[in-house]
Amino acid sequence: MARRVVIGRATFAAALLLLAAPAPSARAHAQRTAYVEIRETAPGVAFASLRPGDPGAALALRPTDGCRVEPLAVDATPGMRAYSIHCTKSLAGHAFRLVHLDALEPEAVIRIALADGRHTSRIATVREPEWSVPLRLTWIEETRSFARAGIAHVASGFDHLLFLLALVLYAGRARTVMLAESAFTLAHTVTFSLASLGLVRVSALGAEAAIALSLVCVALDLGRSEARSPAAARATGIAFLFGLVHGLGFAGGLSDLGLPQHAIASALAGFAAGLEVAQLGFVLAVLALVALARRLELVTTLETGAAYVVGGIGAYWLLERAWRCVA
Repeated sequence: MARRVVIGRATFAAALLLLAAPAPSARAHAQRTAYVEIRETAPGVAFASLRPGDPGAALALRPTDGCRVEPLAVDATPGMRAYSIHCTKSLAGHAFRLVHLDALEPEAVIRIALADGRHTSRIATVREPEWSVPLRLTWIEETRSFARAGIAHVASGFDHLLFLLALVLYAGRARTVMLAESAFTLAHTVTFSLASLGLVRVSALGAEAAIALSLVCVALDLGRSEARSPAAARATGIAFLFGLVHGLGFAGGLSDLGLPQHAIASALAGFAAGLEVAQLGFVLAVLALVALARRLELVTTLETGAAYVVGGIGAYWLLERAWRCVA
């Protein structure tokens, strides 16, 4: 009965947060994402703007092959950088690198518009700071590109990873975990697709706060020993409910990339596949950790510790994001 009250209040609060102060898009955890816009004005001639997530960051754009990149003076937003790019014939086929990506600013969204009207997007990360402009933009290439973006989005989304950690520990049994993970995937696929297509519009700050609220709710149940290892239907229901909310955060990452009008289905399918690959890898790693803890008879310690960590961080994010909603 107590658990129903907790979940009922969570649902009601989440609904209120999502309806608060309409905003253009939902972005859950991209405060430290950099953005690079590259526009080719003539074959081989382009201009680029780089906007770091942190104005004090030392990010810079560099060529890795035959192109020449020169900085331009710009009076704009603090930290903004501008460049002229000169390549032979076209940008297509050439590679570039973002230097000085780090743990505080781990990724950058790159949007590229070619002179022939083609558009594409890329994600640069600390591990893969280099990217190339494809010679051809086939649906396979678009799908692969957005799948990589989905993987990078989950890997840098600590709020999503913390929720999955708590969900795995709460669900307990491997079969229940996989059912809950599948429900979570189905739910967030529905909402990030609808939001990306513009069919659902919610408050970005409300979505962020609701994601933080999901951490607190799952941590509360995880912290109660009698609530652990629930029935599969209950764990799956909780995962589906909060998956709807987390999908709005994933939609923010997809909207940052920009949905290519010529390959909408490929982009959505690729992004969803990337999310699932990253999620499944993380869930399997947590299950392995649980198996080790069980062998060492430390499962209760692991669950209690995770409940405090996830709940504490979730509560902090909830207060901080809710304050931004009303400020």
